[in-house]
Amino acid sequence: LGWSPFPLRRNTKSPPPSGVTGYNGERPDIAQVREWRQRKGSGNVALRLPETVLGIDLDVYHGGLAAFQAAVDKWGPLPPTWASTARSDGSKTMFFRVPPGRVWADALDGGGVEIIHHGHRYSVVWPSTNPDNGGAVYGWLGPDGQPCFPPRVEQMPPLPERWRDG
Repeated sequence: LGWSPFPLRRNTKSPPPSGVTGYNGERPDIAQVREWRQRKGSGNVALRLPETVLGIDLDVYHGGLAAFQAAVDKWGPLPPTWASTARSDGSKTMFFRVPPGRVWADALDGGGVEIIHHGHRYSVVWPSTNPDNGGAVYGWLGPDGQPCFPPRVEQMPPLPERWRDG
């Protein structure tokens, strides 16, 4: 589907395998992913985002709604997109396509909203469980807000230009 998955221990968000995160991290190939899966068994799944995908990680439970709304007021609404979440309070990571070769901020001003990108962090996704939320299972939501299967990277809408420039 165009993602770079890697394993995490069951019901954890870290640590990632050595060498797969950050700007200089390696993109695991399918053979590496299969080897990890055989060696480590089932556990949580994380995605290192491709250089052409950016995630806006809105943590409502950390007060991120105010920072997110301030960005929407400044740069305009975001198009509907796919998101990953293990919460029911509106917290989620929304995914968008972006141009390659850019350096991105790691958070929005105001707190509670991180920017996940090729060089910063990764996203924990279905069928993982969230240790910070009582072991709730992550799920994918489609642009209509309904549960869905994982999308292909090329399905992500582009991040609007005003957001990219901001």
